Amino acid sequence: MDLIRHLQISAKTLFPRADGELGHQHRTYVDGFQAHLGSTETERLGGRHEFNVPNAGRRLLLREAQRRLESEQFDVGAGADYDRGFLEAKYIRDFAGTEGWLAFARKSGTAVRLMFEVRLVVHPDGRVELRTSRKLPSWFEEFHRHLLDVLRNTPDDLGRFLDATERRLAPPRDLILAPKDVLDGPSEGTLLDYSGCAAKDSVADLQAGDLPLGRWAFGFAPTRDTVTGRFGVDYGPEIFLSRYRTGQPMIYNGALICAPQNSGKTRLIIRWALAANRRGYSVLLIDVKGTLFKELSHQLQGRVCHFSTDPELDECDGLNFLAGLEGNTPLDRVRVRHLVDALLPRDGWEAGEQAYFYQNHVNWLTALIQIVLLNRSYFPSRFIDGEADLSYVFDLASDEALLLRALEVIETVERQLPAERRIEPGAGYWKRELAVLIDPQHGGQRTADYSYRTLTQSLTNALRPFSRLGTLYAKTSKGRIDAGPLRTRRFFTLDELDLEREPVTIILAAREQDVDDATTVVSMVVRRLQHTLFGRMTRDNARPIVLLLDETRRIRGFAPDEYITFARQAQAGCVIAYQSLDQIGDDRKIRIILENVGVQIYLGSLVGETARHFINLLPKRGRPTFSRTTSRSNADASVAIQTGEQLVDYLSTAELYRLPAGEWPALVYINAQPRRDPILVDLDQDAGRRAGAPAGEVKP
Repeated sequence: MDLIRHLQISAKTLFPRADGELGHQHRTYVDGFQAHLGSTETERLGGRHEFNVPNAGRRLLLREAQRRLESEQFDVGAGADYDRGFLEAKYIRDFAGTEGWLAFARKSGTAVRLMFEVRLVVHPDGRVELRTSRKLPSWFEEFHRHLLDVLRNTPDDLGRFLDATERRLAPPRDLILAPKDVLDGPSEGTLLDYSGCAAKDSVADLQAGDLPLGRWAFGFAPTRDTVTGRFGVDYGPEIFLSRYRTGQPMIYNGALICAPQNSGKTRLIIRWALAANRRGYSVLLIDVKGTLFKELSHQLQGRVCHFSTDPELDECDGLNFLAGLEGNTPLDRVRVRHLVDALLPRDGWEAGEQAYFYQNHVNWLTALIQIVLLNRSYFPSRFIDGEADLSYVFDLASDEALLLRALEVIETVERQLPAERRIEPGAGYWKRELAVLIDPQHGGQRTADYSYRTLTQSLTNALRPFSRLGTLYAKTSKGRIDAGPLRTRRFFTLDELDLEREPVTIILAAREQDVDDATTVVSMVVRRLQHTLFGRMTRDNARPIVLLLDETRRIRGFAPDEYITFARQAQAGCVIAYQSLDQIGDDRKIRIILENVGVQIYLGSLVGETARHFINLLPKRGRPTFSRTTSRSNADASVAIQTGEQLVDYLSTAELYRLPAGEWPALVYINAQPRRDPILVDLDQDAGRRAGAPAGEVKP
């Protein structure tokens, strides 16, 4: 390269003077090329050029650029890197300082070493980027012009051959392996490996069943193609929760839905509720938004019951939580105790003295409910339709005098009845349970430090929504004999889910904005329902039940692993739903659920601790490794590849972050024997039609 000539032309181009003489800027410009200055100021003083060379592949561009630079005595090092598409070269030369224009451009006239560096990058889209350590416009113009001339005169056949060679030698970038694909060579960038997921032909046994899981899918869904109307996804068959090899429905082993907000969880629950109803299941559906009754009621078969905690919604059915309880059998007393556990939150009362106080409150509320049930048993005519409700319990908890009168009336009746007609345990037993609450003058043990209302304050707080002025009174009570009945409404019981003559759907609208009222109602319903399930365990061919427990974290004292176990024995499928696995509890609880629940469904993506727990559930697997060595001679290259194998996570956090399964992606893991591979599905019910599948019924 004639560097002095390029310095002279470029200096006058960059810093023109009317008189044509050399100035300070020209001399400073030339001194900037001194080798000892290095490239520390390349960003500020260097040159940057971008251009496109039409119809030329990356390998051809790099080869001709290297030849030109070598002809100009640049040091190109190892030569062009065809894999990554770049070339670096350096020109260094010593001058005496007296050569031609250089003698005038430098005052000292002493020896100097000048350096000029070049970095050429050819991008996959054909764009060429050229960076130089200093601005040297005349050299770039000659280099660019020469490159265009050479490539313009290169035969098309040679260009295509070199392009094909480049594609053959260059490893793929950002590779995505589909289910059952095999990694057979090196790659660059990010590798997303879904080869361990279930292939399209391995889900044939899931193409019939009761509850839809979505459509097998693989691929990201780009914008719809306006010409074909299709998306960039490979769709397979629609799959369902089917049956195990033993013949038992998979749903009986329970299901876990893990879904962040706005990922389609509500739509999946709706789809399952409709599908179960059409298959003859009875369904309990917890509706956390309060909108599903209006959406579903006209589509459901059989009887539909609807209860809402919305204080402004009066058009719903009633549910009396004391209906059906007698209190005179060991089983009934257990049911009452479970109801109390649901009414009284344990949070903050778990240890030390607080645990003692909590147990006292549980005993007291249990006794108050039993006293109301005794009163109802002896005097059914004093209650509308012979039913007591929780408002009576609130009255006893808030008024000691009323409690004492109730005990006195019951004791009077008990003294008049023969022993065989008395209900045991009687008033005396429950009065002893309440001794710490009752004034000593009336046979109690309460100290002067506390009043009755001070000790029962937590009970009245828990019962207030059910009191005569409470937000739930009109929906949980039929009214009072002395005050008249409330608005006529249909009441139902949870035992109706077990009806033989028709499927029953109970939609429990426990809205999140109703806070404690909703949490209390959901917790009581789940506890009461537990005993309905207990009664089914000894029966064969009972009507199957599906429990769709959305926002399961809100259920007080709920042990999902235990509930799923006895629900399975009662021919019921328990579906629990969380926004993340952390909401289940500590690592041990999460591990127990993941190892025992029948099916896990993750909507949208798995991130954070949810991804970690799922990764730990799956085994490690082997994956081949490839190391690639490229040797170059002039513009030619040879490649050597060494192979090996490494253990990797079955699915990595990167692979779980964004699932490649259409517009509404989900990952399904069925806990079966033998173990099944995770399945990628699209939950969009129209996925098959968009993919060009034959039109037909799309399951709900």
